[in-house]
Amino acid sequence: MDSKIGIPALILQRTLRFFEKKCNEKASLLREGFQIHFLSDNGITIQVSPGKGKPFVDMKEVSTGEFVCVAYILMTMIGEATKCHLFLIDNLDRLDTEYLNALLSLLEEDKKIEQVFLGGVDHADVERTLNDKSFQIIHM
Repeated sequence: MDSKIGIPALILQRTLRFFEKKCNEKASLLREGFQIHFLSDNGITIQVSPGKGKPFVDMKEVSTGEFVCVAYILMTMIGEATKCHLFLIDNLDRLDTEYLNALLSLLEEDKKIEQVFLGGVDHADVERTLNDKSFQIIHM
């Protein structure tokens, strides 16, 4: 699909605007001012504003916590469209405490997600945080 001209570009831009609006409704639950923006000038590019008043940056420049939150938002929105409600993410222990708690709270409250798989190295602080929630820990 040519993202620059004609009817295909218009369809893509309108679809992305709708998807972006829905993603940002979910993003506002993570942190005030957290936003996602889709560019369609040269394919689809995702940018993130990590908080109120902060500029949009490319996904390659965001922290691990911000990346995981964007993954959560995109996976829940894709789940809405496909009716496949699954959340899978690795490297959980690179999240700071604020993002880890925000993510876990959202996962606990989201009744649509049927399966949650979180991977990480056995770090005591992450495990303590998980013990305070309703997640089952499986040591491998």
